[in-house]
Amino acid sequence: MRTGSKVSRHLFKQQDIANEETLDSLFRRAWATHPQRIALADPPDRANFTTGHPLRLSYQQVEDRVRWTAARLVETGIGNHDIVLTQLPNIAEYVILYLAIARIGGVIAPVPLNIETEELNKAAAYTRPKAYIGTVYNGVHLCEAARQELPDFCRILSLSEEKESDIEFLDTSTEWTEQEYKSLIRHMEYTDPQPGDMFSVLYGHGEFHHYSHGDWLHAASLIYISAGLPEDGTLLCPVSLDSTAGIGVYLYNWLMGSARLVLHQSQDAEQFITQIICEHADYALAPPALSSSLASHSGISKSDETSTVAESQPLHSCDISTPSENQVCSLQDITQFLTHQMQEPALKAEQSLLKFHY
Repeated sequence: MRTGSKVSRHLFKQQDIANEETLDSLFRRAWATHPQRIALADPPDRANFTTGHPLRLSYQQVEDRVRWTAARLVETGIGNHDIVLTQLPNIAEYVILYLAIARIGGVIAPVPLNIETEELNKAAAYTRPKAYIGTVYNGVHLCEAARQELPDFCRILSLSEEKESDIEFLDTSTEWTEQEYKSLIRHMEYTDPQPGDMFSVLYGHGEFHHYSHGDWLHAASLIYISAGLPEDGTLLCPVSLDSTAGIGVYLYNWLMGSARLVLHQSQDAEQFITQIICEHADYALAPPALSSSLASHSGISKSDETSTVAESQPLHSCDISTPSENQVCSLQDITQFLTHQMQEPALKAEQSLLKFHY
């Protein structure tokens, strides 16, 4: 198993990166350094739950799509501090949206796929989003389902083409037009996202939490250091990207290590193990939905020898060939850790949302 270098871990210990970096600046550094390295991979069964074929993108290809998507968001009318409500499965476009929104100085408000109608209405009323972005998931057109809960001024964008005239197709895969390019250039002339800017509004258990880039980086860097995350490694993400762990563990740590981010959505143990092996995953967390099925799966070794190996490695790491049940980490502890680390900054930012509403 590869681990982060001593030099890199020393760097993050000595420098207060939470005061210096944003998600976009981390990505730009990884892209500039390793443009041809594979950066992002879709779930192989993507076609089973949403539209489109599985993507496998280099850092250069991700950068291209981030630029085009950022330009289209600006052309749609999304600007500095505007809130974008998102409801998407773990697909490559979701990561691209996080990066594009960060680049233009926007704020992302991700909500779960299974959110109740009343809760979605509450989230929309609280955030007053400039736009909502959804797609087709398991045959359900999320944009159509959400439209009645959104304010009249909210633009509805879909990653899959919709028949409804008020739902706009957001294309993340084709090159920008000249007009979109010029709009982005003009926007970026006065846009300079800072680490202290609010970047996300997370909703859970009836409460809203506001986090800046600095909040996320503070917590993520502690995980990066303590876990010895790999540089040029592979992080397998079965955790929803609308969650604290999905963002704090995966998005930021992926870029701090210039690593590869592999996405998983189905919570299928067989596929999860296959992805660990085929992608040579260095790091993976198992959500509760996966933990029990992994523990009883025939592909999981329970031998004393494997258990001994597991005990000598961090709990949150994966032995590539025969991951044992002892090497599958519950999300509960790490989610509590992230929440605790960001609790104080989040409380300080509790009132900051007001200044972003015009």
